[in-house]
Amino acid sequence: MVEELAGMINELETDEQVTFIEDLYNNLDPFLPFLEQQSEKQEKWLNVLYEFYCNDNENAFEDYEE
Repeated sequence: MVEELAGMINELETDEQVTFIEDLYNNLDPFLPFLEQQSEKQEKWLNVLYEFYCNDNENAFEDYEE
């Protein structure tokens, strides 16, 4: 998911989204589970971004709770 979103970084709408994906792309170990490296909140945010940008789910942000 991170690699796919990183490939479409120019489509992300906010600087915060860009920074989040760039940080994950540059710092995640692809051989370790995501939750060993990041929080559940970050995993949920990643899923929302993926659903919105990669799966064209226009309602992805509606269900996200910070």
